[in-house]
Amino acid sequence: MKQVLLNFFKKRLPWNILNFIILFTILPSILNVDLQTSLMVGSIVFIVVGLIEIIAMALWGRK
Repeated sequence: MKQVLLNFFKKRLPWNILNFIILFTILPSILNVDLQTSLMVGSIVFIVVGLIEIIAMALWGRK
């Protein structure tokens, strides 16, 4: 499990951070919501996607 987490941080974290930033800049303008709502939704999406990626890498091997 430790190796899976290390691989996740090395290869996936920069891409996830980029997606996180894009989500925060685009979501408020599309949905016409305030920044606090955007941050909450963006954080939830970021955490869920990160967990799915870690589980998928653990089940089907490292990418």
